[in-house]
Amino acid sequence: MSNGLAFDADCSTLYFADSARRTVWRYDYDLETGTVSNKVAHVVLARKDGLPDGLAVDGAGHLWIAVWFGGFVLQVDAQGIELQRLPLPANVTQPTAVAITPEGDVYVTSSADRGYGSPAAHPLAPEGFDFGVAPLGALFVAKGAAATGAAEARVADLQDAVFEEKEEEED
Repeated sequence: MSNGLAFDADCSTLYFADSARRTVWRYDYDLETGTVSNKVAHVVLARKDGLPDGLAVDGAGHLWIAVWFGGFVLQVDAQGIELQRLPLPANVTQPTAVAITPEGDVYVTSSADRGYGSPAAHPLAPEGFDFGVAPLGALFVAKGAAATGAAEARVADLQDAVFEEKEEEED
């Protein structure tokens, strides 16, 4: 199940959240060609922790992971070593996205339960997950969460490298 994508500050590393495998993969990324290589499991979550979902990279190169079913945001360093977990309020079990501001504030969105909150609907949920808690869709902010401001946005660079129309190569 594909979810979050994030790049490091110089766009040489791509992170990809593969929720079904409970893994955030790290790839080398070539900005010139738009190719990925050297797939490495950067973070693997235990079933009891939940599923990796939305991703963001801060100015220090730390990866922030919204953990669906976990009710927290995980911060790891460039080697994938856990630095901290930011817990969300008790009724917020499904964080979906995370963003870092230039000031270092951590914003998190969560999903609302739309009638799919049952073990049968979510076979990847941690054992013993409380489906009786109705998740609230909301936006949260953690000020002073030890985030090092957001890396400079490089969307223009990515558009030139990734989204330009490629001409068909002749055989």
